Amino acid sequence: MLSDITLGDLSVSQIAVLNLPIELTDISNPEPFQAQLSMETLHHPKSRVPSKRSSRGRIHNAIENGNVFVVRTLLAMGMDTEELDSNGRTPLVHAIMKHQEIICKLLLEKGACTSADTLKTFTCGMDFKERSELLDPLIARALDDDASSEYVVVLRLLVQMAVGANYGGDDIQSSSQSMMNLAMDINYELAVRAIIHLEPRVLVEVDTECRTPFAYAYHLQRNKICEMILQNSEVDMETATEVVKLVGGFAERVHAVIEEKCPLLLRLQLLFATNMDVDKIGIEGQTPLTHAAEVVLNSEDINYEHWNNIFKAFLDKASRENIEALKKLTPKLTAPKWITSMHWLVQQDYWSILVFLSFTESHDTKGWTPLARQHLISRKIYVNF
Repeated sequence: MLSDITLGDLSVSQIAVLNLPIELTDISNPEPFQAQLSMETLHHPKSRVPSKRSSRGRIHNAIENGNVFVVRTLLAMGMDTEELDSNGRTPLVHAIMKHQEIICKLLLEKGACTSADTLKTFTCGMDFKERSELLDPLIARALDDDASSEYVVVLRLLVQMAVGANYGGDDIQSSSQSMMNLAMDINYELAVRAIIHLEPRVLVEVDTECRTPFAYAYHLQRNKICEMILQNSEVDMETATEVVKLVGGFAERVHAVIEEKCPLLLRLQLLFATNMDVDKIGIEGQTPLTHAAEVVLNSEDINYEHWNNIFKAFLDKASRENIEALKKLTPKLTAPKWITSMHWLVQQDYWSILVFLSFTESHDTKGWTPLARQHLISRKIYVNF
């Protein structure tokens, strides 16, 4: 009889079969099995309040609470890894959404399905914006500096889920190179960042058409993704430079690169730009130089070194008329925060920035105008101005 059974006599399977209300302690390799049972319930089973959840919900309850031991126990008892909860999530999808790294590993070891169709089921019916609002914060959290080494499996599965759902295709391969190309196809910058974080060497791999990720991104004109790739130490700069040289089209692409504030990519493009390219009037009657100057003057913060090199390249190739056009700029910000002190810019040798500031008659946050011309002449820099 049930009343004759003591706690020590009960096995895991017997407790599950009896459907007794238990609280399992999350411990590793418990000996003996620990559980808390109400003795009143044991002696008076009919007085128990029936559970509102069927056995189908137990693993999801454990995942919701992050109870690794219960999940491990249920899987050992043969719990179906593909059972859906009321929200249409498999245990694996539920664990992914809850950033349960260890539970994800347990489910994968038990053969949980990671196919594109399975991972897309939960986001089926959502548009791109809805999926992004759901998944982007989860990816960003897994990429956080304090957690980036903790969530590896979760992050990889989140990327598969996000890219697979937004791509909409059925033949989704989970290799880093395939996922990278798919993420670039849909211009999914966060997913690209996650893939690079998971597998930095993907940046030097080539796809079936012998294209590196940078080459493919540049081909698609994904400027911000190109900039992201160029910031990584794994990228082969010689190959990237050759790609920019072969593709060309500086005049057609430069304004978009400037508008999206991609200084590393702009520097590469300027290596192969001609004097005619730099002086060519493009969007809204602007030359690349005046456009770049306007963007920088209207920015709250800039990378000084990158933009100093960019303006040096512009000033080396621009005509006098093009440079004089800087005087006509009317920036929205009267004193950008990045211009904290003209004297500091002089001390740091950011002479190219000072030159363009002197032509725009900009002043720093203290109201001082640059003495750039006198400094430059005294040091015999750009004396032709």
